[in-house]
Amino acid sequence: MNEIAQDKQTLRFAFGRVSFDLKRVVGKYQCFSYNVFLIKSIAKLPTSTITKPRDYLKKNPAYIFHHLIKCGGSSLVKELDKWFSLQFDHILVGDDVNRLSKFKFNGSLTSDICITSHFHYNGFLGQRYPELLKAESGIRLFTFVREPLGFQISLYYFERQKGGIPNLGLIDFLETMPNFLSTLFPCTEENYREVIDRYFFIGILERMQESVDKLAKLSGKRTFIVKKENISQKDSQRDLIDDKKLNKLDYMIYEYCVNKFDKIHDD
Repeated sequence: MNEIAQDKQTLRFAFGRVSFDLKRVVGKYQCFSYNVFLIKSIAKLPTSTITKPRDYLKKNPAYIFHHLIKCGGSSLVKELDKWFSLQFDHILVGDDVNRLSKFKFNGSLTSDICITSHFHYNGFLGQRYPELLKAESGIRLFTFVREPLGFQISLYYFERQKGGIPNLGLIDFLETMPNFLSTLFPCTEENYREVIDRYFFIGILERMQESVDKLAKLSGKRTFIVKKENISQKDSQRDLIDDKKLNKLDYMIYEYCVNKFDKIHDD
């Protein structure tokens, strides 16, 4: 405890001292927050339970939610804290992937934990948590996908709302980013089935409530009603798009995910 108190990266936010019955302030004390994501060498804390994390994982797994952008993840994360202790790993620092190592989740995994991140970098999920993606780890990886053209169009309007592509039309945007969904896994025409099969579950945005119900059933959780969040506004450009040839691989991925999803029975 002294090691933590002396760490300058802790956040001190309250002073006072309460009685043992927690009903009155009797003197001074210092309360602080200890963020394990901000340091490379984490102080060893005494465990508060006689059950070790690995013993929890033998009966119930931990999870990783691969939050693919514009695939309903923002709506889902709003509700996932009803199921899990969410550990967010959404740090973006440009192209310097090495700098991200100090923000990696380094705590002890227990059965109630779900690590969630976009993992935008090419191969980043596998680079960041290679030990957790091995079959023997027992960690369950899940994500949600959507119809590829709808995904690309939603991404375009999202970026335009942020001011990132003010002078780029929708058709030009689609031509500059073909098969973008495949880069988020990442995968190719040769290995996309193998990559997809690593996932414990892949939901379908267009069938969001059905997806949540199935995920709840598979995970032994109580289902919930998903409320839509982070919806991008559209305009008439969308009506002009009907060409799917540029996203051939993305549609192969999507159709494979839908086929696997349909084989999951509710009983």
